[in-house]
Amino acid sequence: MRVIGMAISLLGVALVITNGELILGGVSQIVAGDIIIFMGSLGWSIYTVGTRIFVKDATPLATTSWTMLFGAIILVFIAIFVESPITALSSGTFESHLACLYIGIGGSTIAYLFWNMGVAIRGAGKTAVFFNFVPMFALIIQLMMGNIPSLPQMIGVVITIVGVLLGQGILSNVRFMNIDKNKN
Repeated sequence: MRVIGMAISLLGVALVITNGELILGGVSQIVAGDIIIFMGSLGWSIYTVGTRIFVKDATPLATTSWTMLFGAIILVFIAIFVESPITALSSGTFESHLACLYIGIGGSTIAYLFWNMGVAIRGAGKTAVFFNFVPMFALIIQLMMGNIPSLPQMIGVVITIVGVLLGQGILSNVRFMNIDKNKN
């Protein structure tokens, strides 16, 4: 049921991302940004499942701490070889430095900690299904910016929610509870 739910939710995500073009037979153009997003999603999936294999007895805080440490080391090396980080840091405004701190602490560290807590409590498979909500939150931001989502995107949101609920076993539990109540 988890695999079926995941497939259904991915179908919904495809509707949301492609505005229905991929499913409805339209021509969808793949651009470099799409490939980067796909690679990021693939990396996130590997991270979610892979970290549980290697750190079975670690707490979410320990997992997050090691992830942030190694991630920071890798990013420092990339920054040194690709750009001039000292020049970029010295030319940044106070507001840009505050924004980077906010993203680093709130948008990364705390988000990773909560994600790792979910993986520790619910398991990697059940937690990974929730990653399908990311395009839905992008639609919410789109709506807040004044852009109305299209009908295929809204249908994709509903399909994604149904897929996640199926993957979590919530819909099947509701159906079985109703059948059990009718038997009594």
